Amino acid sequence: MSSRRLTVQAHIKPLNPTGASILGFLHRGPLTGWDIARMAEMVIGDFWNVTASQVYRELRALETMGMVEAGATGTRARRPYTITDDGRAAFTTFIHQEPGADLLRSPLLLMVFFGRHLDPVYFDRFLAIHRLRHEQALDSYKRVRATVDPAEVDILNILEYAVLHEEAVLAWFEWMADRKPGAGGRGPATA
Repeated sequence: MSSRRLTVQAHIKPLNPTGASILGFLHRGPLTGWDIARMAEMVIGDFWNVTASQVYRELRALETMGMVEAGATGTRARRPYTITDDGRAAFTTFIHQEPGADLLRSPLLLMVFFGRHLDPVYFDRFLAIHRLRHEQALDSYKRVRATVDPAEVDILNILEYAVLHEEAVLAWFEWMADRKPGAGGRGPATA
């Protein structure tokens, strides 16, 4: 690594994951905030939530830090952004750090945890609804995976994770089907 690169990295503020994802997308070329928000929703939205307001807020912050440059305003008041050398250096530093632990936020698992307070009819209905959602997600991931160019290894890696994740969740639903209230399973519904 050159001494200039070390100097650049030393004064760069650490990136948050949202800012880093924006810089990652900008490695592909100039994009507007709208482009980035749409791409984030389509490509990483199933495992990383980035809202349009976050994208625009982060773009302003990245521009202030000199990590992106805004181009001329185009149609619909959209401005393309490009990544700068400082942005590339900051992204390189970020991507070389070990990712933190995954955070699982599942309304379904919260409901299951407190399921003994829920009428079993509702409990079973909620499980059935979520099982269907996961079956549909699995089918969708498999369809998309079948259309991806084998050279797009980064996308295929994520799709394979998604397929295996959905298969594991569906196996859990099978296991839950055998869990009966009061038999070491969900327990009786209580007020």
